[in-house]
Amino acid sequence: MERAQKRGLGVLIKVFSTIVIKDNLNIVLLLKGTEALLDRFKASVCDLRIWERTVFLGPVSGNMKECLYRIPILSKGEHFNEHPL
Repeated sequence: MERAQKRGLGVLIKVFSTIVIKDNLNIVLLLKGTEALLDRFKASVCDLRIWERTVFLGPVSGNMKECLYRIPILSKGEHFNEHPL
């Protein structure tokens, strides 16, 4: 499972950086997982120059996990106050 998680996060980070740079999108990538798992990807985030658009949350469980799934996806120019959680 951990091997698949590592591979999946690596692919996600690369695709995210490609989309952000290509389309100049104003979006943020939230990554959750163990500190050990996330530490492996911090260098990649820096190398791909997406550190300002990436948040490493660490382990997430319970109510916090439920809240993350409810965060709305906003288009350019929209604000969170237009989309109540």
